[in-house]
Amino acid sequence: MSMPFPIDALSYSELEALEAQIAIRKRELHRKNAETVRSELVRAVQAEGLTIEEVFGPSPGRKLPQVRYRNPDNPKQTWPGRGRAEMDARETGARCAARSARHQWVAPRTPTSRATWPDA
Repeated sequence: MSMPFPIDALSYSELEALEAQIAIRKRELHRKNAETVRSELVRAVQAEGLTIEEVFGPSPGRKLPQVRYRNPDNPKQTWPGRGRAEMDARETGARCAARSARHQWVAPRTPTSRATWPDA
């Protein structure tokens, strides 16, 4: 395979720039090929009168984390124990509602929950 230009004449920085351009072009081609295959599959499945879900099954989707804490005043407010607890500032009317509300969360009484239970 012959190169269209002499690669031995390139400097290190020029080779790095060329390598970055190659990586970008490879990603573009991969994405384009995937789109082509996807459209051909959809066209073939629709030609048979089927749906993608019938052929490949339902997509796994993203599994939501299990609810570990629930607000006793408003059961619709839940928190899985990851990240910051979300509190509606308009409801509480306080700037530090999220900080003070963390102590108001009560864990559901389920055997799978890893939370510590308050003494009732």
